[in-house]
Amino acid sequence: MSPSRRVDELVRQYQMVSYPSPVMQDILNNSMSYSLLVGALRRQVLLVKCRSQEFEANQVTIYDKALLILSKYGEEPMNVGALELYLTEFLGIVPIGAASDGKDMVSNHIELQKVLDEAGRTANTPAEAAATDEQPQRESGREPDRESIVYGDAKDEYNRFHANFHAHGADTTSTAGQERDGHQPDERVERAERILEVYHRAKDDYFSAKERDGVESLRSVRFLRDTAENALRYLHVNGMSGHSCVPDLENVFAMARDRTAQLLGGRKRHFDDDHRRRGYTGYKRPRRFLDSYRPRNHGTR
Repeated sequence: MSPSRRVDELVRQYQMVSYPSPVMQDILNNSMSYSLLVGALRRQVLLVKCRSQEFEANQVTIYDKALLILSKYGEEPMNVGALELYLTEFLGIVPIGAASDGKDMVSNHIELQKVLDEAGRTANTPAEAAATDEQPQRESGREPDRESIVYGDAKDEYNRFHANFHAHGADTTSTAGQERDGHQPDERVERAERILEVYHRAKDDYFSAKERDGVESLRSVRFLRDTAENALRYLHVNGMSGHSCVPDLENVFAMARDRTAQLLGGRKRHFDDDHRRRGYTGYKRPRRFLDSYRPRNHGTR
């Protein structure tokens, strides 16, 4: 089946969704969670729209294309089918899994989203921040309710992790780094600490669940991969490559990336493909397994 036909099939399957899944219902009951999920979906759509839409360019997937169609290219990010597809195909929260696992995954994703959103706002200059705040309004026609989102006491978190971060050898005296982003070193340290906190929590959850259950959860290993990758990127970009957590982050990221691919039957993100690996020539999963957790369209096979 061609990629375009697979996109059409995915769209039909998720257009069939007439009522939210248990995990989505839980999100709908929390305005903050719902706002963050819609915002994450909108950003994903904007990212996909910036890439080549031709499958031959290997920049978008069938899931990216289906998300564009279901959300009307970002005009309707609150479409139930688009949100369900985002939860299932992008976050790995499958309906056949335990509802409690899905809710935990959403909670972890929202926690990470809070950190990233706050870091993004404080990293902007006043003019950039104003432009960023206006963008969602232009796209959706209304101003997001930012005041309803509570991010916690950043000062308390800073005090709790500040001493440990410096003990780990973060480079917070770099004048070049300070001039590059226009912030005091401590502000970068604070954001790094919060990102590392999410990473360590994801790491603890992954290994605790593996030891307790004797099996690996796709949800937890995928979240561990994403948090390790995000922490590495932030440390490198902000002149903290010498931080002692970097070796651990690199090792854990590589492990979680490869384990996620194994649990998905060999499928990797296209930018994770390591050509130095021997014997990897792609894969083809049975269709029955591929579609087993998606909405079923009884009119198609």
